Amino acid sequence: MSRPRFSPPTVAVFVAVILALFPVLPAAAQGDVYQKITPDQLFALMHDQGYDVSLGDSVNGGKLINWEIDGFTTVILFFDGGLSIQFYGGVAGGGPSLDKINAFNRDYRFSRTYLDSKGDPNLELDLDLEGGVTRGRILDYLITCRLALANWLANVIAKD
Repeated sequence: MSRPRFSPPTVAVFVAVILALFPVLPAAAQGDVYQKITPDQLFALMHDQGYDVSLGDSVNGGKLINWEIDGFTTVILFFDGGLSIQFYGGVAGGGPSLDKINAFNRDYRFSRTYLDSKGDPNLELDLDLEGGVTRGRILDYLITCRLALANWLANVIAKD
């Protein structure tokens, strides 16, 4: 069986078309990369994923996202004009032992827990967008927040 033969002009046209499209391909792929994110953009992403979210106002006058996860209220805060975001959950009324806090920080990556100045436990996870992150990375961050919260509630907040 013989291979199909292409004339040099046909190959040249094919190569020209590919080279003409090549600059467009990276630009299209980068359309899904966020250098920063606004509360409205993140709200839309989360809403599209079916998360129970609402926009609210932070104490410094900016916007935040209220996120209800299995009956527990958390927030996402925005810093540096959307260059970074922070997931935050806290419980008022006294906290667990420092042994539980330290065990959680030792055993779970990508999050931190601490007792605030009132002795209440808090959970935080940060996402830095500087340099760019994909939509997929933001969605993965949200999944990580949900998992961290579940582990935190079970291992730090739950009474022995």
